[in-house]
Amino acid sequence: MVHPVDASVGAQVRQFRRQRGMTQTELGDILGLTFQQIQKYERGTNRISASKLAMLAEALNVHVGAFFEDCENGQQDNKSSDVAEDVRALVASFDAMPDKLQKDFLRMVQSIATASY
Repeated sequence: MVHPVDASVGAQVRQFRRQRGMTQTELGDILGLTFQQIQKYERGTNRISASKLAMLAEALNVHVGAFFEDCENGQQDNKSSDVAEDVRALVASFDAMPDKLQKDFLRMVQSIATASY
C-alpha cells in the first residue's frame, strides 16, 4: 500500500516536472534513472531517498521542502488524499491516451471549465 506522504511527494515531483515541460525520460536521464523509476516515484510506489530528493530538487529547480507542501504534519488529510488519488488516476488515464485524443480531451475539459451555467 502506498503511504500518503510518498504519494503526495510523488505528485509534487510530477507537477514540477510537467510545469517545466520535461518528460519522465528527460528527468530520468538527468538523475541517471529510467523513466520507469521516475514513474514509480511519481506514483509513490517507490520511496525517494534523501539524496535522490535533493537531486530532484536541483533538477527541477525547487527547494526540497516544496515536495512536502501538500503534507500536513507528515500526512495528508483524507479529503486531500482522495482528491490527489483521483487526480493521479485521471493523469494516468490521460497519459495512456493517444496524443490526438489527449488534445481533444484537454480542449473539452477547458471548454467545460470556462462554461457559465
